[in-house]
Amino acid sequence: MENELLKTKKQESINVLAGGIAHDFNNILFAVIGNLSLAERLIEESSPIGEYLRAARKASLRAKELTLKLLNFASDAEPVKATESLPALVREAAGLVLAGSNKIQCSFEISEDLWVVSMDKEQISQVIVSLVQNAEQSMSAGGSISIRMVNKELVEDQVVGLYPGKYVKISLTDEGQGIAVQHLDKIFDPYFSTKERSSNKGAGLALAIVHSIINKHEGKITVESTPGGGTTFILYLPAQSSDRAIMPGASAILA
Repeated sequence: MENELLKTKKQESINVLAGGIAHDFNNILFAVIGNLSLAERLIEESSPIGEYLRAARKASLRAKELTLKLLNFASDAEPVKATESLPALVREAAGLVLAGSNKIQCSFEISEDLWVVSMDKEQISQVIVSLVQNAEQSMSAGGSISIRMVNKELVEDQVVGLYPGKYVKISLTDEGQGIAVQHLDKIFDPYFSTKERSSNKGAGLALAIVHSIINKHEGKITVESTPGGGTTFILYLPAQSSDRAIMPGASAILA
């Protein structure tokens, strides 16, 4: 519990810093991108300078995307929750990442009586996309991803940081290279990454944002991993009583 409180305090401090920097940096980028676009219009299409201007604008747009991620990470806005079909959302998000992939197979195991979850659809979709991308990147030679969704009723102190009650438990397991023991405690820290910093994959924000989103949903995310033996991310999302999940195509019966 002390470790969880320490992580929360550290993340709050980072949120304030990241939000301030990202906001100011975004304003600067707005001027840079605008002037680059104007400069492109003033030169002839055949001019070699255009190639450098386009490259600079492309890099600036990538920087803008990063500042937006920072702003989302630092945002204190509460999720806009609604009752959604969790199985349908998870399948759709995983499909977006793995569409066209011949090397990665994804299987699903879903309880028929899965409880309803009240969630921000866009945010939880972002969580699944980030976790599936992380799994895909850990299996460069190919492999399989297993996603399991079950009902879980927790008792006092069963999972640190969660109240007793009903939750939907999502387990996402890959066959990747795994995570070293010394890195497990840092995996959700902003800008921590075991990937190359020179690539987009090494930004180190995706899992920090995932952690932040799950916390705002009053849930929890943990990770279990063995070097060379794959990784499992486990998510708990509070359930809406014992109602059955809304399945695609189903509609309510009104009196």
